[in-house]
Amino acid sequence: MAVHLVTIKSFENEFKANLAIARLSQFGIPAFIDMTNDVLVQPSTSLSNTVDLKIEEHFVEEAAKILAEAEV
Repeated sequence: MAVHLVTIKSFENEFKANLAIARLSQFGIPAFIDMTNDVLVQPSTSLSNTVDLKIEEHFVEEAAKILAEAEV
């Protein structure tokens, strides 16, 4: 069975993304950081400098509520 990960939120740095991961894990929602972006590949041509937080698609609604309540 394939797992479909979606970006639920983007952060300006890895520290803030890790805070969100910790918060979601308290509710049993596994989350992952994706730092694969254009900055790593072409730093001189990209303005994107975000850290994406990814979760399994079926957790999106619950995770969005949790992150909104925590203001993460």
